[in-house]
Amino acid sequence: MSNFPPYTSPVAFDPRAVGGAGDGSNGSSGSDVRGDGPGPDPGSRAGARVAWVLCGVMLAIIVAVQQLGTSALTGSGGQSGAPVSIDPPSMDPTDLQARLYVKLASAMPSAALEAQFADALLTQAREADMLSRVRAIILLAARETRGGLSGNSAVDAAQRDIRRALAEADTNPAAADPRQAALRQLLLKDLDAAMIALQRGPAALAPEQREALIANHGWIGKLLVTRDEPETHPDRVAIARGGAGLLIAMIAVGGVVIMALLAGLVLLVLAGIARFSGKLRTHFAAPVPGGSMGLELLAVFMSAFVMLKVVTATLASAMPAVDTASVALVLQWALLLVVFYPLLRGVSWSRTRAMLGLTLRRADGTRSSLAREVAAGVVGYLAVVPLFVLGAVISVTLMLLWTAVRSMLVGSAPPPVNNPIIDIVAGAGGWQLVAFALLATVWAPLLEELIFRGGMYRHLRSRLHWVVAGVFSALVFGLMHGYTLLMLGPVIMLGLGFAMLREWRGSLIACITAHFIHNASVIALMVVMLRFLQMP
Repeated sequence: MSNFPPYTSPVAFDPRAVGGAGDGSNGSSGSDVRGDGPGPDPGSRAGARVAWVLCGVMLAIIVAVQQLGTSALTGSGGQSGAPVSIDPPSMDPTDLQARLYVKLASAMPSAALEAQFADALLTQAREADMLSRVRAIILLAARETRGGLSGNSAVDAAQRDIRRALAEADTNPAAADPRQAALRQLLLKDLDAAMIALQRGPAALAPEQREALIANHGWIGKLLVTRDEPETHPDRVAIARGGAGLLIAMIAVGGVVIMALLAGLVLLVLAGIARFSGKLRTHFAAPVPGGSMGLELLAVFMSAFVMLKVVTATLASAMPAVDTASVALVLQWALLLVVFYPLLRGVSWSRTRAMLGLTLRRADGTRSSLAREVAAGVVGYLAVVPLFVLGAVISVTLMLLWTAVRSMLVGSAPPPVNNPIIDIVAGAGGWQLVAFALLATVWAPLLEELIFRGGMYRHLRSRLHWVVAGVFSALVFGLMHGYTLLMLGPVIMLGLGFAMLREWRGSLIACITAHFIHNASVIALMVVMLRFLQMP
């Protein structure tokens, strides 16, 4: 793996308390309760090689499956024999941006905000994917009230470019799918309707044009159709509802994030100073190279994860009427059984717990307390917040660069990037939302920390410096999530931060606590924000 010598923790070890014959690779007893000493973990070098190969294969499959996406312009036309139609907006980034502007404009009317919204829509009409470009024109027409845009050359140029792109797609032999051609024709008709409304008003639209705009574009179509109606019109009231609450929530969340970011930056600086001055004592005890149990645990988890995907996909194909998303939420809990894999390999539960960090005993023989480790997780999470924000900045920068490069090379921007968590939270209701919240706040902090910081990080630390081990485990952790590759920055930086907590505390309790805080905060924030962003 590497030529780095094993990293030596500044913690003093007592070989008599940890070593001995009982610390061999066969997982026998002896110093069983202390599975965190300088001896190798259970397993063998041959087992590690096999596990590396299996991890590589499984990770490649998982990344390929996670990154498979569908075009935004598919709708229900993707099924043979189904009527060709366009799916209404469903919380993709361009839709969320539009909702934010519309809601905020209703709560805080501002000429500057309207101008910013118009500029954003014009950019979207020129550079986004085809469906988003058409919807930008519809929104421009819906926001028009006094004819100021009806002769706007930028709008005219944007809609001409859209028509040209749609016509070129129809003449392209590589895009000869008749259903896709039918979908493009639907978009062209909706574009015609938007331009009629922009130039002559919604009253000039035929009834079938009104119905098509609402059916294909949801609240965006309603906003255009009811543009000239009084503000007391039920649809306009429903579209504007929640704007004031959204504004207050955004201010409150922004203030909390800024305070957490500042506190985290201070903590990171202080921790860095203490670390390099030798005053920060770390409690992680790196094992001697030669074991494989941590890596085997990762391989088993990845294999079980792939099997779960296969089972749900097979179920969806064989029984289309079954709610496979709900089934997957339930089946995912079965992956917790992976943690008991070492028992099948002859490793006792006490040693498994010590190896994975489910212990309060430190490598020097002292004991911490549950309250202290939980408190360390809270403080540690604050220090991870700046890393998370940095990851978000990196991802957004990469997406902007990729959008610019793709626009120059192929003349169009990539389709909007969907956030699977937003999709789930927005579409879930009742017990599904509760089940997903439990999965995010209980299952993920427990299992993901046990696998990635408990098993994988520990195995890597037998040969690598903690920074290298942390980065490598964070990359794999990020790739296991279903985000677009360029948007993995925040997840990867979270993984790195949690690895730093594992190195600092030795125990995994702080990592689990920090992971819980993050996921619970994100889910709560999404539920609140999406409630304010609901549209009729």
